[in-house]
Amino acid sequence: MMRRGQDRSGRGFSIIELMVVLAIVTALIVVAAPTLRDAARNARLKGATRDLAGAIQYARAQAIRTGVNHVVMFATTPAGNPLPAPAIVLSDADSDGNIDVGETVKFVPTDPGREFQGIPQTTQYGKSNAVGVPAGDPDPLGVFGAATNAVASFRDPAGGNSNQLLFQPDGIPRTYDPGPPFNPGTIGSGAGAIYLTNGNPLTGERGRDYAIVVRPLGGVRVSVWDPSAGGWE
Repeated sequence: MMRRGQDRSGRGFSIIELMVVLAIVTALIVVAAPTLRDAARNARLKGATRDLAGAIQYARAQAIRTGVNHVVMFATTPAGNPLPAPAIVLSDADSDGNIDVGETVKFVPTDPGREFQGIPQTTQYGKSNAVGVPAGDPDPLGVFGAATNAVASFRDPAGGNSNQLLFQPDGIPRTYDPGPPFNPGTIGSGAGAIYLTNGNPLTGERGRDYAIVVRPLGGVRVSVWDPSAGGWE
């Protein structure tokens, strides 16, 4: 029987040999740590993107099912006030485009493990590595033609940039002005995209970039920037 501390030849391990093994293991951990960290960050970003795309689809489905306007708000309210969550879905019972007492609000994302986290953050709005826009994003204001700190390419009825998206009971996306009076955009005016990154657009730190594209008739598609190909997939 081979005793503890002996190799197969029966010779015990020396302190130097153990230190060499420990140094090799430590070096492997140091080399692998950034890769593992990046993999974890990218997984959280992918999860947050999936959550948000699902919330947009949920808002559309609920508007059709209930006959009540549903609004998705990203980062801020129509008045520009920060939201208590990265995004919300509002069941807008009185059709005024604002959050009112008694109206149902769904917070997105709901999983604390994938919350957007302040700078330096795991996930935030905007893009840090990608350029241009994916197929299907009309980007009428050109806000995403290059790297930018804008949240989305959605627009309000007057043509200004908007962080809100309205689904009426027909399920077709519109942007809107809460007014008063409440002014929904024309059919299909809600086409556009919301961008997410785990880089930092404010400092130029590169990261992975996703775009959630909302089609003129309400379809939702997720694109990811492929830096090796230099394009959106």
